[in-house]
Amino acid sequence: MSITAQLAALAGHGIELAKEIFAHGTSLKSKEDLAAVLGFDPTRVGRYQKTAKALFGPTDQPQLRAQAIAIAQKNNFSIDVLALINCKVGRLADAPLREEFRLELHRFAVDNSYTAIKQFANDQLEKRNGPNPARQHSLRYARFSHHPDANGMRYLITSLPDETMTAIEAKLVDKAKAHKSDTISM
Repeated sequence: MSITAQLAALAGHGIELAKEIFAHGTSLKSKEDLAAVLGFDPTRVGRYQKTAKALFGPTDQPQLRAQAIAIAQKNNFSIDVLALINCKVGRLADAPLREEFRLELHRFAVDNSYTAIKQFANDQLEKRNGPNPARQHSLRYARFSHHPDANGMRYLITSLPDETMTAIEAKLVDKAKAHKSDTISM
């Protein structure tokens, strides 16, 4: 059996893997241990642990959770699909409806790809939570590159109101002209 075939055979055992991860524990030490055993990034293992805890930990709605687990097991969901669904469920603003949302996403996931599940979940979250502020252009932010490029330059990307940006732009243009004349006159 090829490596690809082995991975494909294991892919459908997400619930079993989540159950084992939950039994292993969710402490930081166990995350590092499990990451070393599996050869995975600790962040990825942490995401799987969070998913396992959400699926097998305490809940106020055990019937909904049991239905979701049964669907995932019957349809051979991968651990990545379970982690994606868990991530989206956690973003639902109305906490009492999260298990219902999990069940809805599990039902949708039966006949859909990872990408389709992600898109459906995002659409549902936008309907239920309202527009995601990260997607709204009115959000103010600044992003800086962490490392210089090949020319030794770093970058800044901002989203600001027009008048604020115009004021900053004017100051930066003046600084750039002054810097350019300083470097040329040397």
